[in-house]
Amino acid sequence: MRFWVVALQNRSSKKRVQLCFLNLMNALILAAGYATRLYPLTLNKAKPLLVVGGKPIVEWVVDNLQDIPDLETIYVVTNDKFAGDFQAWSEGYQDRHPRFKFKIVNDGSKSDDDKLGAIGDINFVATRENLSQSSLLIVAGDNLFTESLEGFVVCAKGSEATVGVYDVGDRETLQLAITPINRAGSCNGFTRVNQ
Repeated sequence: MRFWVVALQNRSSKKRVQLCFLNLMNALILAAGYATRLYPLTLNKAKPLLVVGGKPIVEWVVDNLQDIPDLETIYVVTNDKFAGDFQAWSEGYQDRHPRFKFKIVNDGSKSDDDKLGAIGDINFVATRENLSQSSLLIVAGDNLFTESLEGFVVCAKGSEATVGVYDVGDRETLQLAITPINRAGSCNGFTRVNQ
């Protein structure tokens, strides 16, 4: 897995030094969308809770947090429609993996029309949970990857903000999207987004 890492340094050395001494790390998983493009598949199930490869997508994300040292809490921000489902999932996952501490945060949105969006949800959770004094790893809950985020976090600890993107290998892949799901609940392949 190849990551391009862009470190954004604050010009204030005082602030940068202060951040270097923070040992706590929290993770925020963004899972408050409604995935309307995948209806009817996501009408009654949040996209991060869809099963892919034998487990919900969000478990692929959380499993890749295991090697991160000093991970205090995994926050999952979701909407009012799916908050109970994420709570049930997190309790089951925590029973199997007691090392993790979860907190499900309901952003209060009830539909795609009143959702806060990714930036709004980040601000909502950071403010409500007072996360300004800890490092925060933010991951979209519908990401599907198989490698640990430990190396990314080690690299990021030396900067105030770090953004990681995955190199998919070619521009052709960027133009593809999953086709609708068939009756058996599986994807038949890919189709071009802009034909």
